[in-house]
Amino acid sequence: MDDTKVKALQERLFTELNGAMSILNMYIGDKLGMFTALAETGPTTAQGFAEKTELNERYIREWLECMAAGQYLDYDGSTSTFSLSPEHALVFTSPDHPASGMGVFGWLPSFVNILPDLLDAFKTGAGVPYEAYGLDMVNGQGALTKSMFINDYVSKWIAAMPDVQSKLEAGGRVAEVGCGIGWPAIAVAQPYPKVQVDGIDPDQVSLVEARKHVEAAGVS
Repeated sequence: MDDTKVKALQERLFTELNGAMSILNMYIGDKLGMFTALAETGPTTAQGFAEKTELNERYIREWLECMAAGQYLDYDGSTSTFSLSPEHALVFTSPDHPASGMGVFGWLPSFVNILPDLLDAFKTGAGVPYEAYGLDMVNGQGALTKSMFINDYVSKWIAAMPDVQSKLEAGGRVAEVGCGIGWPAIAVAQPYPKVQVDGIDPDQVSLVEARKHVEAAGVS
């Protein structure tokens, strides 16, 4: 028996558990707007941050300490203040930036919610439909790819295909198959006003969200 191998697996399991728990804490911070509030506030005590966010001070303190222990937030022991660095703020609070990682927050709760269905699927061989994963999965998937479509879809990918680009500039019709919550369709529709984009997706929840985003972008 290789004791080193046993201990290595034990350490790996606890490392991965800590990572999963941290994602859940990030989910809470994202849902309650705490990352954005901290970026706006700058260095703050737990009590001051609780007053700004109008959230419970005890829960705020626990959340801040957990995020600081994981080095997601910065902590200054001399002033007992927490802060979010500009670099980490890009990941946590800038959904349009290429560095954004906000989409992953909702995946873990979604996976947890479908576990009962998945356990049955292992026994029956039946599938677990995408809609069973819930809105967190839908929006998380969209958020994870949003910056890619906004920043690269037209400027890099379509630009690399001059024949396609010229056709889009002249107008026409585009089928966006698997449009999700609308970001790829919007990315094409905005710079090419003569084009009609048909967003297609089998998931009705995704289409509801897509219509909201399309309208807000002014390309409905």
